[in-house]
Order: sequence, then C-alpha cells, then structure tokens
Amino acid sequence: MAVNHQTVGELIEGIYEHHTLEEQYVVFNKTIQSLGFESSAYTFIPNVVIETSLDYSPVFIKSDAFSDSFIDQYITDRFDENDITIRAIKENKLLPIDWQESIKSDYLTESEKDVLMLAREEHGIRHGISFPVMNEELGIAGFSITNSLKDRNFDLLKQENIATLSICTKAFNDIIFARPYSYHEFIPQPLRTLTDKERIVLDFVLRGRSMVELGKSREPVSTKYGEKILLNLKKKFGGISTNELIRYIVQLKLL
Repeated sequence: MAVNHQTVGELIEGIYEHHTLEEQYVVFNKTIQSLGFESSAYTFIPNVVIETSLDYSPVFIKSDAFSDSFIDQYITDRFDENDITIRAIKENKLLPIDWQESIKSDYLTESEKDVLMLAREEHGIRHGISFPVMNEELGIAGFSITNSLKDRNFDLLKQENIATLSICTKAFNDIIFARPYSYHEFIPQPLRTLTDKERIVLDFVLRGRSMVELGKSREPVSTKYGEKILLNLKKKFGGISTNELIRYIVQLKLL
C-alpha cells in the first residue's frame, strides 16, 4: 500500500507538459492504466449548481474505455441525485469508496445502492472506486476508476495501489484548478456563455456601480435595459440575489 512516488512524479510532469484539459486527462488515464486499472471519469460540479434551484446534470470528462452507456443513463436519469460520491463529498468524507463494498454497508440508501448495482449489472462495470477529491467554496469534484478483474484479483490490485491512486487523483485536480479557466468546461454552457451586454452590466455591478450610472455612461446599455439584463442574469443563475450573483461570477472567473 506504499505510494509509488515515481508514478506520481511522472503524472505531475506529464500534466504540466500539456495545456488542454483533454491532453492532461489522457496523461492521467495512462497513469491509472499503468497501475492496472482500465478506465476513469472525472467531474467538477460548481457550487452555483449545488446551492441554487438550477437543474443541470454534471458534466464529465472520461477515458474512451469508460462506459458511455452508464454516463448517458447517469445524465438522463439524474443519478447525481443518488450518487454516494456526491453525498460523501458534501459530508466532507474525502476517502476512496469501493462500490461493491459500499453496497453491503448500511451507509448507503437503497437508491444509492441501486445506482451502483445497475452500473455492474447493466453496464458491465464490475468494479469501481470513487475518489472524492474536492469540497471547497468553488464546488465539488471526484473521480470514478474502474476495473473488470475477478473479485479476489481486484482486491489485491486495490490494496497495492489505492494510496498511489489517491495521490494521483488529488494531484490532477489540484493542478487543473491552479490554472485559470481550465475547469470552465464543467460549468453549464448557459452560465459560462455571456453576451457583450451582460458583460457590461456585470462589470458595472462588480465595481459597485448602479444601473443609473450605467445609463449615463458611454456604454450602449440604458438604465432600464441594464436593470432588465441584471434581473435576467439573476434568474439565469437560479433566482439569486445580486450579491450572490457577484459571488458566483467572481468564484467561477466568468469575466
């Protein structure tokens, strides 16, 4: 169960050699394959989705080998509402979760067990381990890593590599969040797509200036239209207040 420091070092070096999230994820997946695992999926859910009335499914990045059918059903049937990993992160329990072991525990609800059983029986994911890696003001994030070995062989593989996997997942997450905007593709498209006039209004709001001041400025937005844009932005972000809108815009670096 000792950490393979060479593997961790090569992962970190490989991530820094690439600039796009997709390229960095290829490096991550090659690393987990070198440890004997087969596929992986990762998601970040911004707190604006968790804390408001917004109804968006998580956005995933995954390896080619990870079950497309499971991801499709996860999104369609809103498995995020019964995802043990999401609940564990919200409860700040940032430890690996073995799917098959969890099914036998009393910690899971019946709906959470159903999701994990369906992954195995309907989508061929024989073994999965979730790695909750982030619970911060910005949002939550986690990995799912899978393998199709027989139970005994999987247990041995897990025992040998769980510590290294834990550090690799945390390292990947920490590095991408250290780079501005690298996580933006996980933000629902309607939230990260702002029009020029929405940007003008938000710029005034973030600088503590009123829509009356905006109307008197040289910007091509009147006071009334600015007020309408601001109201629609607050609705767009889940029916929130102006102060909450400012907080989320700043958190997510949307300007």
